[in-house]
Amino acid sequence: MNKEARQHSLSLFTRRQIDVLRLISKGHSNRLIANTLCLSIKSVENYINIIYNIIYSGINASSRGELNSRVTACNYYHIYEKEFTVLLKKLIEIEEEITLFQYKVMDDLVESMQEN
Repeated sequence: MNKEARQHSLSLFTRRQIDVLRLISKGHSNRLIANTLCLSIKSVENYINIIYNIIYSGINASSRGELNSRVTACNYYHIYEKEFTVLLKKLIEIEEEITLFQYKVMDDLVESMQEN
């Protein structure tokens, strides 16, 4: 996968998907991932299916059957761990900005209601 395609595929992951992928790479079972992230097992399975689809979007369709999905996910995470770390930091910064914006909007709303 070339650098441009890799950057595109990495940008497709959400923060939660990266969390799930990180735990897969540590060898956690679906149940342990669910317990760690306070999710249902079904949610974890859904996240994993999405993760596999993103990872496999850059792999030749004929070779997919030969790959063990969990091993591939582990390798993928370890290869791009640095990029995932940077992406997670950016996502956290964006979430913090959104939270601050939401507080400001709420403060403005309360202030305008008090003026009326």
